[in-house]
Amino acid sequence: MPSRKKYITRTFRIPEEYDNVLKEESYHQGNSVNSLIEAIIRKYVYNDRFYKKSQLISMDPNTVSSILMMLNNEEVIRAGKFAGGTQGRDNLLTRGMSLDFSSVKWFIEEIMGKYAGWYTSNYYEVKNLHMFHLRHKLDKNWSLFLGSYLDEMVSDILNLDVETVISDNTVTLRIPIIE
Repeated sequence: MPSRKKYITRTFRIPEEYDNVLKEESYHQGNSVNSLIEAIIRKYVYNDRFYKKSQLISMDPNTVSSILMMLNNEEVIRAGKFAGGTQGRDNLLTRGMSLDFSSVKWFIEEIMGKYAGWYTSNYYEVKNLHMFHLRHKLDKNWSLFLGSYLDEMVSDILNLDVETVISDNTVTLRIPIIE
């Protein structure tokens, strides 16, 4: 059953050049300016405000790739496991979310995929499994890091064994559906 959100109307003024950018961007996305503004506000509410006081570093993906290329496979995997074992749980708790599959799914799809831009995500339920297929444009070391990060994060939060399949530009996670 879909949730019924209550909406309010706000009126605000912005410089004309901002409006021109919003109109152009919404046209390219095939959305209304209102939808674009709602998406911007949603990103702030669910993501950006939590990083406001932290030391979030924004890097070009090629910089990340260059750093990872300096490590051997075992070091990349170890770094991913270390980060995934602490940061996923911390991110959910910081947002006041429960440590369950629904929150993990939201975090993988929305925060890491949509807002952080780590990958493009597809989710399916297949034969008693939750399956996430993640695609990116970096190299195999990013896949190794990403796979070990997510494997460790899901295992830590849900206490489940995760099957992770890695290729040069994809990571597929298969998580058992627990009734």
